[in-house]
Amino acid sequence: MIVFGNSQLRAYIVNKKGGFFMAEMVLACSKFIGYLIVIFASIIGVRSLFYFHSFFFHWHRFRQLRVITTKDIKAFPDIPFVKIQITTKGLPDSTKVIRRGIQNIITLVGEAPDLYWSRISIEVVTESREQKELLEQDFAQPSFPVQAFALLLPSEYETPKGTKLKARSLHYMVQLRRRGFNCKPGRTFIVHYDEESVMEPGELRKLIHYLATTPKQLRERSWLGYWYPGWTGACS
Repeated sequence: MIVFGNSQLRAYIVNKKGGFFMAEMVLACSKFIGYLIVIFASIIGVRSLFYFHSFFFHWHRFRQLRVITTKDIKAFPDIPFVKIQITTKGLPDSTKVIRRGIQNIITLVGEAPDLYWSRISIEVVTESREQKELLEQDFAQPSFPVQAFALLLPSEYETPKGTKLKARSLHYMVQLRRRGFNCKPGRTFIVHYDEESVMEPGELRKLIHYLATTPKQLRERSWLGYWYPGWTGACS
């Protein structure tokens, strides 16, 4: 049997009340966090339902099965210029991968050189001097059927905000374009490739067909990569 004095009893009661209060606070916070988790999980679930509804009932929006031919593209009165920019760090063995992507572009141009030669160009920006030289040798071949450039990102180049990695290369190309690099005299789109990007000729034709018909100035699709129009003005 424990006997408390008056002061001890009051301290004991206060401690017990404090403990109960802390337990109630922890329980209230736990409930609040639980409600938040339920709400966010419900939002994600509803969004998933919309996705599956679109996938099963509007699947044709996700998979364009129409075959676009060179004849279809020739029918357009205004075919935009397309600059395919390949941005790479220039790591060992990446040249082989880049060449694979370029080969598909060459195959497309070979279908109608008179149409594609003046409309498509390739720009490779790399941090490797060796890779730049190898690609320049490829591009200098008399049989190479498309306009192409290999550019070396200067090691000392810095963006105003100190951007690193791929964003640094992209910023460098933006600055070059603003100074007139690979300037084109009409509506121009820049298609961004990673070093491992590959688009077969059929998909490239779909891309050009889409760009020739879209009124949009900025588009993004997982199967086509990223593209946006060049700067408007005297040339792009």
